[in-house]
Order: sequence, then structure tokens, then C-alpha cells
Amino acid sequence: KRSFDAHELLSVVERHRVTTIGIVGDAFALPIVRALDEAAAADRPYDTSSLRSICSSGVAWSAPVKSKLLDHIPEVLLSEVFGSTDGGAYGTQSTRKGDIQTTGTFHPLPGLKVLDESRREVAPGQIGYLAAPSSASQYFRAPDATGRTYFTIDGVPYAQPGDLGRHSCSSPGRTLWPPPVAPGSTRLNSHE
Repeated sequence: KRSFDAHELLSVVERHRVTTIGIVGDAFALPIVRALDEAAAADRPYDTSSLRSICSSGVAWSAPVKSKLLDHIPEVLLSEVFGSTDGGAYGTQSTRKGDIQTTGTFHPLPGLKVLDESRREVAPGQIGYLAAPSSASQYFRAPDATGRTYFTIDGVPYAQPGDLGRHSCSSPGRTLWPPPVAPGSTRLNSHE
């Protein structure tokens, strides 16, 4: 049985001059940071100079882990896509060294709505359910789940799978998606 080996990934980046890698949030980024730390401590840092972008989706990518990654690879662009398997993409976020690192903050894609339980848009700053335009329209043989998740607004099909979010009051056009874990639960120095 194989599992993710960050040292192997970084060796491949170095050997083949890889320019872009795709990861799954902190589940991959934290082991990559640890491998970079270990290599630097052994005075054998990986050559990551070819790496131009790291793209992530599927799991939260925390600000402390992004910052530490950018300390090791300052020229890389970090890109995230936020969304749901059932509902499609909600938004994107790109960040570089020197930018303020955030967890779960993104620029909404066109059509994204934040709705209350009655499927009405909530005011900026209020938490509601994220709903995105969707090409999907139903679950297979699950009419109750279909009715809860898929609907139309002004003739546009939407999916609202249950993720919570809010439009930021301080930053127009940005939506905050509350992270699924408590702040501080991501540890850079842990080897659990």
C-alpha cells in the first residue's frame, strides 16, 4: 500500500524540473513543508526553482502552512479552488509571498449566492448556505436529497449541498468560507 511521500514528490520536482503540482490542501502541504524543513536541516535543500505554481482543492489549506511553504519556495504562486463535489466551484484564491495569507477566503465565481434556509440571499456579513450554478440536477434514485440540494433561481439551475459561507463586509466581492476545523488545529511541528 502506497501513501503520499513528500520527499519523493520533491525529488521528482528537482529531477524533472516540474513547474506545477496539484495537491489536496494541508493533507499534502503539511508533509511537503516538513520534508522541506528536514532537507534544509540536513543541509541538503531541494532545488524547487522550476516550480511556478502549486494548485489545491478538496481540503482546507491553512494560512500558517501556506506561509511556511512560501518561506521555502518564495517564487511560487499558490492557487486554490473552493467548491463541492455535488455543487461545483464556488470561487478561487491565488496568493504569493508577501500577500496576507488566509484560510478559506476566496473570490466568488459568477453566480455564487449565500442563501438562508428559505433560499433567499442573506445580507453581507451574515452566514448562509453557499449555492452555485450547476450543470448537475439530481442524485441518482434519491428524490429527497435532490429536492434539498438542486433547484432553480430565475431559470438558472443551482446546487446548495450544505456548505456555509458569508460575504465579507470589509472586502467587497470576497466570500469567507468558515474552515471545517478549529483555528490553531493545524500544527507545523507535529509529526502525528
